[in-house]
Formats: sequence, structure tokens, C-alpha cells
Amino acid sequence: MRGWPRVRPLLVPLALSAVSVCSAQKFRIDFSRWEGPPLVKTKFGVYQTPFTPLEPLNRSLRLLKELNVRDLRYEFAWGKPDAVAFDQIGGTAARPVYDFRFVDGFTSKLRSLGIRTLFANSYCPNPLKSRTPWDAWKDLPNDLDAWQRMNKAIVARIRAKGLPGARYEVWNEPDMPEATGKMFFSGDAADYRRLYQAGQAGIRAGDRDAMIGGPAAAYDRKYLEAIIDQPLDFASIHGYANFPAQIDGMRESLRDRPDLPILLTEYASFTEFRLNGPSTRAEAAPLFFRDVRGLLGYGDVPKVYWAQWTDDVLGLIDRKGHKKALYNAFQIYGMMPVDRNAVSPEENDGVGVMASSSEGEAGIVAYNPTASDRSVRLEFGNLGFVLQKTELFRIDPHHASHGDDPSTESLVADPIPPSSFWAGTVPAHGVVYLRLSPRDAQKARSGRSLGRHVRDLYRFSDRRAAIDVDFDPVTETARLGSATPGVGAQIGTELE
Repeated sequence: MRGWPRVRPLLVPLALSAVSVCSAQKFRIDFSRWEGPPLVKTKFGVYQTPFTPLEPLNRSLRLLKELNVRDLRYEFAWGKPDAVAFDQIGGTAARPVYDFRFVDGFTSKLRSLGIRTLFANSYCPNPLKSRTPWDAWKDLPNDLDAWQRMNKAIVARIRAKGLPGARYEVWNEPDMPEATGKMFFSGDAADYRRLYQAGQAGIRAGDRDAMIGGPAAAYDRKYLEAIIDQPLDFASIHGYANFPAQIDGMRESLRDRPDLPILLTEYASFTEFRLNGPSTRAEAAPLFFRDVRGLLGYGDVPKVYWAQWTDDVLGLIDRKGHKKALYNAFQIYGMMPVDRNAVSPEENDGVGVMASSSEGEAGIVAYNPTASDRSVRLEFGNLGFVLQKTELFRIDPHHASHGDDPSTESLVADPIPPSSFWAGTVPAHGVVYLRLSPRDAQKARSGRSLGRHVRDLYRFSDRRAAIDVDFDPVTETARLGSATPGVGAQIGTELE
């Protein structure tokens, strides 16, 4: 277990009790020691597909605040007939006609909730198709000058409606194959280079503060290498239960670009997608925490967008708005304090434990992704306050998992006697969370804002080093640390 020195947060004026069992696995938490990458709230967002109508989509977005989630990726899917706003761009290449109703309604809601958005500007708009079959949306636009102008018009509208400085990807998974050819783009890497050149120029013309990247690849890094010499603010890739291999590959392609962060713009813990499958049930919750713990170790990956937000199979909530176990796992992560504490061991016999604390609250999460119940004993000490209140939360097939039992949709806080330990069972595919606090914990008050957050700038001297690089625009707090002697990273934040 590597030791991390505590780095004090900087305000940045930038230039159960249960019956103990003899065979219980013991975990010791020392709340006086800071260790491990902090549980930052800027890293994990959600990905929304383009198939949910505007009204229910906007209704669902208020729930992001409950999760303490600030980032959302949205894919436009212009020209794709089953997408909600597929005909947002009509007319002709020379005289396009824009229907801004979706953009205006969506942007207004995002702005009111303070959600930072990444838009995937895809696919081929109807006026730029060269053929009529259903799958013509996959094609390279037949007029790249018009493609540039259309990107400019949409992005300028988004900026004018109150979302300046959004992130943008050009297209989505241009490399993804399928049995009959390509799933999302009929061109090759050279075609994608031309597409990206025109698209990014249009986006930049529409919003000077936009952060632009790509290729939002499924796996083939040739598409990144085709644009590596172009104006590029981040490099993006997707992953499904395979983030170490995906990120390691991207690091290799970016060995000469230490300035580029890696964004994992789609991620899920599963490769099996079906109704009533594991992604809809309690087992999604411990897998979330297992992957979060791993992803926190990648300091050059500041954003991960979980697939998906609303969806009956992969969503945190289903299309009727029911909260799944994965939603409740996100909620636990969102309520945990940021600064992480020492746990020994961090994992034992399949059970993992993470802990964190602040001046007025502490949290311990134990997660069990195995198929068998595990007895554990969590021993903790050196809290920075007098413990007066302990609450127990559970996610398992009988608690907070709508997919297993619709009567148990929401997290429930069960009060238990305060103690210096908790001993009990973490069920198979289950999560236990302890929230520790004084009787009346006081939330920190925010002071005067330093200004609008425009962008973060990075430099990674060694991507494989154990580094922590983060700026939280909500709390206006920066964290910068390294557990690798002599190796670090740089972060700058632009405010106006």
C-alpha cells in the first residue's frame, strides 16, 4: 500500500451494530492519516444517449444534484433517424435551417443546475448526406466546409444560451466495427482526420473558450494518432470493464503530448447488456466502487463519464425514473468527504474498503463484488471530532436495489449506536456504508466566487506516476500531490 503525503486543500487565487464473527476480516482505519488519491467530486460524471425526449430528460437532471455529479456527456446524433434531435439541422448545405428547440431547452436546464457538459458533435446532418438509406448518418459529410459552418452555428447557440466553455468531441467511436462494416462511421482514420479538422475549426469559431477533443474511440488508437498534430485539448476513449488496458494504450500514444489529459467519455463495469441483467441489479454497486478505486489512481484521467444516465439496461435510472443500485452507489460516493484516510488492508478476500473524512464528518464504505457473503470488522480511530452519530446504509439484493426488489428503491439511513468499530456481514454483491458525525455537523459555507471557471490546463511529467491533480470549481479548491518521489504534475486553472 503506497503512502500519500497529505496535501492541504488550497483556495486558489490563481495566476450496526451486528454480531461479531470470529472469522471476520479485519480492516483498520486511521482517520489521522491521509493516504491514497482523494475522493474528488470532479472526476465522475454520466453519459446520456440521444434517445430520451427532452421533457423526461430535463426532469431527470435534477437528480444529479442528489448525487453530487457535476458533469454530463451528451451525444447529438444529427441525422440518425432514431435520435431525438436527428433533424435539428435541415435545409441544404448552402442554406441550412436550424431547429434550436432542443438545444435551447436542454441548455437552459443544464445552466440552471450548474452542470458542465461535454457534447459529442455527431453524426452526418441530413443536408450533408450523399445517399438515402437509413445508415447514411454514418458517412463522412459530403461538404466539410458546410460541416464546419454547422458546428459553428450549434456551438455559438449553446454559448449564447449560457454554456460558454463547454467540452466538445468530434463524432463518436469512429473506429467501432460491426459485422457489416462500421457501427458509427463509414470512413477510415484519414477520413476522420479531415472530419476533425473541419469540425474543431467550426467549434472554435462558435466558442473561443470551448475545450475540443477526440476521437472518442472504442479502442483503435490510429484515430487518435491521425489527429495528434491538430488543435486538441484532450484525448478521449471509451471503456467497458477494461479501463487499465484502454488508458495504458492512450498513454503510449500520448508519450509526446504531456499537455493532454485523457478523458474516458464512456465507461461501465460490464460487457453484458440486457434487461434484468447484472447492470440493473445490486451487483452493479460494488463493481462501481471497485472501479472507482482503480480509476482514482490515474491522475492523468480527470474525467470519467459513466454509461449511462437514463436507460433501462445500463442507466443509473430507468426510463420511468426509478433509481437503480448503481444510482445509490453514486450517491454514497457523492456524500463521502473528499480527503482519503489510511485503511489496512485496503482489500481482503474480495472485500474492498475506502474511508475519508473532514472536520465534521467521516465515511467508510465496504464493498463485496463476490458471490458469497463476507463477515467483516471495521475498526477505526483518531476521528477529528467527538463521535455522536453513526448511520448505516446498505445496497444489496434486499436493500436500495430496485432491480432486485422494487420496494427498496432508495437509500435508507439506519441509526446505530456510536462505537469505535462495526462488525457484521457485507452480503454477496453488496455495499455497506457508515457515516460518522457529531450530533449536528455543520456544512462549510462557500465564500465569494473567484469567477467563472473556464478551463484547466495540465502537464504530466510522468503519466504512470502516482499523482493527484484536481481543481474543484464548486468549492474552488485545488489539490496537487504525488506519492512518487521527485515526480509530479502541473495544473493551472483559468478563471474570468
